[in-house]
Amino acid sequence: MWKKQMVIGLIGVLLALPLPVRAAEVVIQTASDAFEAQDGESGTNATALARITVLVTYNGKIVDNLGVTTGSETVEIPMPSGWALTVYNYPLASCAFVPVRFINEGDGVYTVEVLPPPDTPVCQWHSGEYSYVIRIDKRQYRGSALGRLTIP
Repeated sequence: MWKKQMVIGLIGVLLALPLPVRAAEVVIQTASDAFEAQDGESGTNATALARITVLVTYNGKIVDNLGVTTGSETVEIPMPSGWALTVYNYPLASCAFVPVRFINEGDGVYTVEVLPPPDTPVCQWHSGEYSYVIRIDKRQYRGSALGRLTIP
């Protein structure tokens, strides 16, 4: 009898524990634009910006609560909590770009403005393709997308 009560008690304890939350897989799409970036410009020039636009959806619906607008376009900033930007490939003699501004445009659209590292004047944009990955790994959402930025 006591074994049955112990099993029932153990089941009650297990049912009272919170269930682990699985992150929902979101669809992330990116598009990039050289905007004002040109070959030979360094990150010390805030007008040398390039832009990455990100659209985040879940089950076809927008996800618009993944970060607030931050940054000044003049210094490197950390991406918002749960976001990551990684640059994998870029033209020879160039540097990986860094985020300097994050903008929540609303309607599931986010813009990441990027420059060569502003604190490293020798780093410049060079003509060619820069490959990057945007990742989101928040408690309720998870996903990633590969993108390519072309500097003319």
